[in-house]
Amino acid sequence: CALQYAISLAGTGDQIWAAAGTYYPTTGTDRTISFNLKNGLAIYGGFAGTETELTQRDPVANVTTLSGDIGTIGDNTDNSYRVVYGVAYLDSSAIIDGFPISGGNANGSKPYDRGGGMYNYLTNPSIINVRFSNNSSSYLGGGVYNQDCNSNFTNVVFASNTSNYYGGGIYNTNSSPTLFNVIFENNFAQQRGGGMYNNSGSPVITSVVFIGNSALEYGGGISSYASNMTLDNVTFTNNSGGTGGGGMYSGGGTSSVSNSSFSGNSATNGAGMLNTTATIITLEHVTFSGNTAQERGGG
Repeated sequence: CALQYAISLAGTGDQIWAAAGTYYPTTGTDRTISFNLKNGLAIYGGFAGTETELTQRDPVANVTTLSGDIGTIGDNTDNSYRVVYGVAYLDSSAIIDGFPISGGNANGSKPYDRGGGMYNYLTNPSIINVRFSNNSSSYLGGGVYNQDCNSNFTNVVFASNTSNYYGGGIYNTNSSPTLFNVIFENNFAQQRGGGMYNNSGSPVITSVVFIGNSALEYGGGISSYASNMTLDNVTFTNNSGGTGGGGMYSGGGTSSVSNSSFSGNSATNGAGMLNTTATIITLEHVTFSGNTAQERGGG
């Protein structure tokens, strides 16, 4: 059974169990087609196909990939613009759980220039046990784009996603997502926010690792503008922020960082953290070590 067909039949209260393999949004070449989430529908990956209980699945052993590589394999110029679409007005009952999501290439005209792995607008789905990798955008949010969203990301990995503008891993605008037990690794933005970019909103970031992310301008790990962030138990390691903010850059807003560490990050200014004069930030139990700035602000 094709996953797209199963989603079209499913209704509120249903679950879809997907067996190991690779699933594409379409068998054709229409780059605008995505896997669309639904309220009340839980889509689970990681099955061998013989299970009778949800707890029997093993997403590690039974890799169940959602791929945007619908055209020539290995050539991303003809890939899906976005692999998964969180349609408007979803709530937390719309669940996607247990999938690597890869190969989205949002290089079209607006709105197909953002959210290569997943595009969310006015929606709050639950994203659990998902790995966003090797997705890209020509504008915003290589891995995920959130606009007016309060989505929950739990046990999620963002790896090797890229954006030609802001938010290599994830871009949030007017959004307050909750991230728990998330890893950002080796994501890249041509301008700001290699791992994450926030434009207003109040993201809550708990037990999260930013490692090896980079941006050419500001914020290798996180770049934030007029946002009120709450960070607890967050690690910034070996991120590069270009002009400033190897680990984190804040341009306005009121944020707090607790029980966290910044180590081995680099930038021209503010290798660990760079804050503008419009920023109010509280640090509690935070360690800065081994960060390197070319001009000023090693820590």
